[in-house]
Amino acid sequence: MVPDCTFGGGSDQTPFGPGTYGFNWWFNAKVGTTSSVAWPSAPADTFQANGHWNKEVMTVIPSLKLVVAARGNWDSGQNTFAPEDTSWKMNQNLKLLADAAAGN
Repeated sequence: MVPDCTFGGGSDQTPFGPGTYGFNWWFNAKVGTTSSVAWPSAPADTFQANGHWNKEVMTVIPSLKLVVAARGNWDSGQNTFAPEDTSWKMNQNLKLLADAAAGN
């Protein structure tokens, strides 16, 4: 079950609505009332904590037995959450990470 609230706040801390952000984690779940997920190119079970505008990232992909903690510019300075957007650098980077872990 994906939590739908954040510690110390409600589930509406992002304009994209509940189900995507909970307890300081971003989930690859349906965004708001859309049928799209946050990172369409990443495995469905991907979840992530990030800070300082995507410069400190911890990504977990259980299906690939993968945990990555990294610092750097994961979104090429975009500094915004852009769910559903396959051209978003975070989505592209998560795809590269998943492909590498899967041996593709």
